[in-house]
Amino acid sequence: MIKLIIIADDLTGALDTGVQFSKEGIKTLITTDLNLDLKALDEEAQVVVFDTESRHINMSLAYSLVSTLVEMGLSLGVEFFYKKTDSTLRGHIGSELSAILDITCDNLMFIPAFPSNKRTTKDGKVYVNDTLLHKTDFAKDPLNPIKSSSIKSIIREESKGSITLVKANTLIDIEKEGIYVFDAETEEDLFSIGEYLKSKDKLKFTSGSAGFARVLSKIIDFKRTPTKMPCFKGSTLIINGSVNSQSLKQVSYAKELGYGSINISPEELFKRDFIRAIKEYKAFDEEKPFIINTITEREGIIEYYSYGEKINLSKVEISKVISENLGILTKDLLREKKTANLVVFGGDTAIEILNNLNIKGIYALGEILTGVAIASLGEVMFITKAGGFGDTNLLELIIAHIKGRL
Repeated sequence: MIKLIIIADDLTGALDTGVQFSKEGIKTLITTDLNLDLKALDEEAQVVVFDTESRHINMSLAYSLVSTLVEMGLSLGVEFFYKKTDSTLRGHIGSELSAILDITCDNLMFIPAFPSNKRTTKDGKVYVNDTLLHKTDFAKDPLNPIKSSSIKSIIREESKGSITLVKANTLIDIEKEGIYVFDAETEEDLFSIGEYLKSKDKLKFTSGSAGFARVLSKIIDFKRTPTKMPCFKGSTLIINGSVNSQSLKQVSYAKELGYGSINISPEELFKRDFIRAIKEYKAFDEEKPFIINTITEREGIIEYYSYGEKINLSKVEISKVISENLGILTKDLLREKKTANLVVFGGDTAIEILNNLNIKGIYALGEILTGVAIASLGEVMFITKAGGFGDTNLLELIIAHIKGRL
């Protein structure tokens, strides 16, 4: 029986949150089917993560999607709800949190920090690697540029409700309606918040990143069955659909290690001319990973967007075309050559790959590194991460896991 519903706004977020439960032996389904019949699910499933794909849509529709899912869950007697938000607060934060508050007429606990991934909150502000959020590359996101590090200000962009800031190691009475925003700089802070909220019976409606989801996986009373991570084997294909500078550094570093790669030009991608990419992938040594990359450096982003603007597309449309066509290319590559491990950077790209493979739901298997989730697509292991996650050598670490060296 479903005990917890998680609502995420993109696929990598849905996966890196869902695996916090699956690795604890809690059967967890990730789905893009918002009309899923929960009563028809496997009786062993206890957590469902809905991916609403709402980060780039208008805020009214985002609000409506969250409202509908919460109302559906309440009608079925679901005990707990978690609104998963991006750890750098991209998307419709205020609208989606308000959607829950407007239904419950109560209060919502918001714990956005993800300390193990170097996202912390202090005095109501978000830091990435100890740098204020609005001073990082997330301020340059082409679709969701971050203008402030203040959590309250970001929520206020789309919500007028009450917001109470709670500093780390400060536990206050939760009485008035509204959103309670908790600071957290360490994993210990997250667990202290979780235990406090549990003692106050305030875990029913919570929100935050995959960091606090990990706490929920441990303090909510789930039925747990030991799980075994799959054995990796065979070739590895890496698809980078992220324009985040950290992903670009990770790809560049992997190339220095001798990984195979091809940079898809804007013209090839927009015209779906994949002949060169397929030919090079088929001919490459299966013992080494192979990278499909769309952008090689920060200037490359301008090149892609300039090309799209020349054919009268908006930034949103350009990003959509890039993700859709990468999804089509990935399907073609998987058809042409047997691939055992598919590594994908970027939630928009990951969802388009599943769409092209006609996959609506997958069960999370676990996490091979913090922020790097794994699920199964039949014979293919599906490994994903958000664009900004991970150190420069992340791909090297992922491949070491696949080859059994870690």
